[in-house]
Amino acid sequence: MSIFLRANQAIEELKSTSNSPVGVVAGPWNLSTWVPPLGIGLKINCDVTVKKNSTHGAIVVLLRNSHGNLIDGIAKFVTISSILQGEAFAIFVDYKLQPGTSLEAELWAVYKGLIVVLQQGLNGVIIETDAAQVVQLLQEEVGDKCLFRHLVEDSKILLKGCNCTVQHVWKEANLCADALAKLRAAQPEDMLVVKEPPVEIRSLLVDDML
Repeated sequence: MSIFLRANQAIEELKSTSNSPVGVVAGPWNLSTWVPPLGIGLKINCDVTVKKNSTHGAIVVLLRNSHGNLIDGIAKFVTISSILQGEAFAIFVDYKLQPGTSLEAELWAVYKGLIVVLQQGLNGVIIETDAAQVVQLLQEEVGDKCLFRHLVEDSKILLKGCNCTVQHVWKEANLCADALAKLRAAQPEDMLVVKEPPVEIRSLLVDDML
């Protein structure tokens, strides 16, 4: 069974056993440097790069341990439905998007992070994103006018089922994921499983360990 079928199955099972789909969400902590998880904990950093004047970009998920070592990750080339759609929704709910981002893609990055947690059979992982509006969406009840309502609701269910925490950090605390997303956006292959860090981000990983 594929990991995405397993995710859908898990979502349906959690829906049937929970009265509330709201996940465990913390923040925004506004961390300006990467902080390792405590003890034997694990942390996922998510980020997105969307090419200017394009619907193409990359989603990156990096899983690291308390020593800052890379455990697993994915870098996926994606096509989002519309940058304008994401920005229009951001304006509608008074969110401010940074240039080169899309709310839809940022939500997908967190969702993909939850898929990695599910795939690895993990629990209690900290998931960090530099998109404050994503954390806000996961904290609030979303109405029918939310363009990404199903994605938000499914993410909340997975959050609760995996007992994960999502928190906002500044871009400076998310540099490794940001650099890999920009690198990946220029390479149109579908998906890369990251077991060994690419040369281009090794120095950033080392900086986070210090």
